[in-house]
Amino acid sequence: MPVISDAPLKLFSSAEETAEKPEQTPVIGTLPSWIQGSFLRIGPGKFDFGHEFKMNHWLDGYALLQRFEITKDFVKFEKKYLQSDAYKRSVAAGRPLINEFATVAQRDPNKGFFSRMVSTLLPEFTDNNYSTLFHISSDIFATCDTCFFRKVDGKTLDSCEKYDGNKLFGLNGQSAHPLCDSATGDMYNSGFSLFPSSKYSIIKMKKANSSKEMLKNVTVLCTIPSRWVGALSINHSFGLTPNYCCYIEQPYVVSVSKIASSLVKGHTLKDILEWRPQEKNRFIIVEKSSGKVFKTEYLSAQSFYFMHIVNCYEDNNQIIVDLISYESPNMLDSLFLNKLRDCETDVNVDLSCIQRFVIPIISDIKLIEEGVELVQTKSRCSAIRRGNRIILEGCNITERGIEMPTISRLFQGVKYRYIYAAGTFNRSCYSHTITKTDLQSGETTVWKEGEYLYPGEPYFVPNPNNESEDDGILISGVTDSRENHEDYLLFLDAKTMTEIARATFKIENVPSALHGLFLPN
Repeated sequence: MPVISDAPLKLFSSAEETAEKPEQTPVIGTLPSWIQGSFLRIGPGKFDFGHEFKMNHWLDGYALLQRFEITKDFVKFEKKYLQSDAYKRSVAAGRPLINEFATVAQRDPNKGFFSRMVSTLLPEFTDNNYSTLFHISSDIFATCDTCFFRKVDGKTLDSCEKYDGNKLFGLNGQSAHPLCDSATGDMYNSGFSLFPSSKYSIIKMKKANSSKEMLKNVTVLCTIPSRWVGALSINHSFGLTPNYCCYIEQPYVVSVSKIASSLVKGHTLKDILEWRPQEKNRFIIVEKSSGKVFKTEYLSAQSFYFMHIVNCYEDNNQIIVDLISYESPNMLDSLFLNKLRDCETDVNVDLSCIQRFVIPIISDIKLIEEGVELVQTKSRCSAIRRGNRIILEGCNITERGIEMPTISRLFQGVKYRYIYAAGTFNRSCYSHTITKTDLQSGETTVWKEGEYLYPGEPYFVPNPNNESEDDGILISGVTDSRENHEDYLLFLDAKTMTEIARATFKIENVPSALHGLFLPN
């Protein structure tokens, strides 16, 4: 079993909240005035309840909010746990009382069997929104892949109102990465519902002056039946272009009957997920203006697992889809805490890379000749009609071992050139790095300082007077896995991938996180 690092316990231990006031530390280097503001991050943070109980999986940890207040001279850093119902009840009981991804809920002495079931006979879903921070209007929300999301105060990290996507949109679960249409300001998200039948939905929130107004003005753009009877795909993200939504149904599925019985049998979501490699990924194209779902069936040539769509855009009557692809979801097995804390990972774990697909926009497949290449741009991708389907062959853009992609938000949904990402926990050529991939040249440039350092998601902040797509700064929280070594906030010139500044913290640890958000002053 290869070693992740010689001392990763600090990386995967439970984090402490800021006890009194934020730690303030000087900026070493020079920051431009436009980078001043607040950098927020969120991710799993609490895994242990004394010596009596620990969570099973890294994705089971309770959500920890982090805030870096950045000025040209110093950075203040503080941490606070999201006050979800799941977190508060678990802290009070000293053990989890709601199922998390791979940790079974312990019996709640205050509830009987039937009171633990909701009216639809579904298990109680967690509101542990550890995954993503996003805006609705000017307000900030934290979310994950269940139906719940919660408003957060970006200045104090206080937890505010909780919202239920089931009551608001009729969705039992929703993507952790809602997207804003840069042209209209409307918000879109994808999700699923289980009853009376398994289906996916795209929802639209019309732009308004407040998040409350937007949440009152939600329409279901379309619904899409699952291709499996009694089962549906889980999805963490979807794609958006000026004219289309792209939803990918992947062969990592959950059975509705298993969901209903999971509480009785003590199963978690991880237990009831099935990988069906004999099935392929289905790319579903939806017209934004009408909600029309294209009848053309697009299937991948090989099955793959994904969490993050990097970007989608239109080019020459085609949709270009870039995503982070795995050959299977067995990477999730490498994130069990006992493996991470014992410095071990499976040598056979599938690593991820940036992969591209090109989807020809076809309204009537009968007009398309079989066996003819349909991709009209210079690419190693392929799209060919085989019977009543278009078979898509993707092409890999990078080596494997890359995740947490980000781009300039100015290029979301349009043709772009640069993708930034971080190396995964598992050993690869990208371990301990931040990367920049040039889609035009195919080259990947890396920043790397040491084998003990774990940079988080690099967040791109564009120069307001930007002259090029990569004119901006990357911000990343860097955790040093060794005990008694200091963590820091890193600032890189996105053009050259060289360090321009850092702020090192002598008291506070900078825990791992998933996604972030920058709020300029």
